[in-house]
Amino acid sequence: MNKYIRALFFLPIILPFVTGLAYSLFKSFGFWDPIGHTSYSHWGKILFSPTTYRSIAYSVYIATFSTSISFALALTLLFHKPARVNLLVLLPLILSPVSVAFIFLQLLSGNGFFVRLLAKLPDTSIIFSVDLTAQSPHGFAIILALTFMTIPVFYAFLTKIAEEEQINHQIQLSRELGASYWQSIWKIAIPTLIQKSKFFILLYFVFALSSYEIPLLLGSQNPKMITVFIIDKIQKFDLTTIPEGFGLVIIYSFLIILISRWMFQIVK
Repeated sequence: MNKYIRALFFLPIILPFVTGLAYSLFKSFGFWDPIGHTSYSHWGKILFSPTTYRSIAYSVYIATFSTSISFALALTLLFHKPARVNLLVLLPLILSPVSVAFIFLQLLSGNGFFVRLLAKLPDTSIIFSVDLTAQSPHGFAIILALTFMTIPVFYAFLTKIAEEEQINHQIQLSRELGASYWQSIWKIAIPTLIQKSKFFILLYFVFALSSYEIPLLLGSQNPKMITVFIIDKIQKFDLTTIPEGFGLVIIYSFLIILISRWMFQIVK
């Protein structure tokens, strides 16, 4: 009976995913193509194109740095929070990704707030280094925006874990046994929090990897994050790139499946 209940629970989740994956597979070979061109050559263009691997690597780089920085800053706030920090940290949660992207675009673009502020300095050569931050190929603005959105979530999650694991009590107990405050933090508190947060860290890594609005507005033309690259292929005026876009959907889906499998192994 439990098996049937589980099947009914997971069916609305698995069925649309499998159906979409099958549809993308057919479309990647050119079936139902508006120009009626069915071929295996689309996969050759995907698999042997350096742009594909550059886009995947760039997405992993953005997701890794934004997740790592967010988690590190959330840990710092957890142990060194000033008075009334809780409300201020959680304020970014009320903003949508599009709103955050526009805020950072106004701050970091060539005509943004920081560039105009720096223009008043005697040495204006620094402006040219900041002028490229909004659409820079290094993804500086994307990382900042994703970090800004992710810190509140990590902070709220770590606060809950710290209460459940009685981290403050563990720190106090270790100090009574002769350990210093920093030894208690680095050898007891942080390892415990990281161990309990592995699944959540990977979950937000997937979130950063799958983000679209922020990379679309703050990202460069080359390289592009995988989500922007896929939509660009599918929605281009050039109809011959549509099968390539659906092929990239298959590759991206298998990447997410591998990460999800790793996540469930961590839970077990």
